[in-house]
Amino acid sequence: MEARASLAREELLDRVSRILGAMLGEALPARDIDEGTSLLGHGIGLDSIEILGLVAALEDEFDLAIDDTELDVQYFATVGGVLQLILPKLLQPAGRQ
Repeated sequence: MEARASLAREELLDRVSRILGAMLGEALPARDIDEGTSLLGHGIGLDSIEILGLVAALEDEFDLAIDDTELDVQYFATVGGVLQLILPKLLQPAGRQ
């Protein structure tokens, strides 16, 4: 189970990196994004509207819902925080998201 979760996390990081790369264009290539990449402030510097765009892209890419109550800095400060938010949703049985 742990190996599967690790593989899932790596694949998830790749997909989230591609989403961010598409949002940012050449400003930050997807290959330069890792779990420690800061999304706010001195990192990528996403503003609130861009965070909402990221949320919409994540919901579309992974066919899941992110509730307004989950729009918290703990999940959107870094790419790792985003993974922390969506990985459990993807591991839940269908219909429980």
